[in-house]
Amino acid sequence: MTHTLYVWHEKAYDGEIALARKGRLLNSAGARKTNTLEIKPKLVYRVRHDDAEELVTDPVEVYHLTHKYPKSTVDILPVIV
Repeated sequence: MTHTLYVWHEKAYDGEIALARKGRLLNSAGARKTNTLEIKPKLVYRVRHDDAEELVTDPVEVYHLTHKYPKSTVDILPVIV
């Protein structure tokens, strides 16, 4: 079972309801989505490399991406429930 997180600016939201509670975005159409196998992740890592961006919740995946792309940058986004 996968869990969907919605990333809007510098925060990640645990589902469409949490996103709608924010009040700025009433639907998920404008947010980036990422799926995770974790039930309740607390952080989302945004890894930017070359001209791409990847959203992951696993620090091990961050490690692999940053070693594959040494000039990458990582932003840590809190998950809002």
